[in-house]
Amino acid sequence: MVPYSWRKGGPLVVAGDIGLSTTYRHAVQPTVTAHAIPNDRSARVFVLDLMDWHTASTIAGWSTARVADRCDDSCCQGQRIDRFLDDRRKADADLHNRTVLATLAEEILAIPESAGRRRAFGQKCLAAVERYGVMGGLTSEIRPSSQLEQWAQYA
Repeated sequence: MVPYSWRKGGPLVVAGDIGLSTTYRHAVQPTVTAHAIPNDRSARVFVLDLMDWHTASTIAGWSTARVADRCDDSCCQGQRIDRFLDDRRKADADLHNRTVLATLAEEILAIPESAGRRRAFGQKCLAAVERYGVMGGLTSEIRPSSQLEQWAQYA
């Protein structure tokens, strides 16, 4: 994985840490075991409101106002994000993920470093951390990743 440094790429490296493939998507501390829902083969979807990846089946189980249930980016045009539960929509999920991450990177990179790019990214992460909790429906409480909590400290 590319080392994280605001002097050498900043949010671009963050986008690499967030990742488009499972190879780079997970940054797990050596003392923590990575986990996943057994046998859940639904599409992995980047949820911008939570600044993290969740499976479509997990998203479909949420009944909360904490997270937008629709994506307004150009790729989705207001469609529900739980539509990726359908296996035939995995290519659409990939397009969603690439588009949302590119939009996030563009938004952060548009802020000059001198104007507080790092702080702006931290504020976005902090807002995401505050959205975590009980998601309702069949899903119990979800917690932000330790990596997201660390990024939120830049706010």
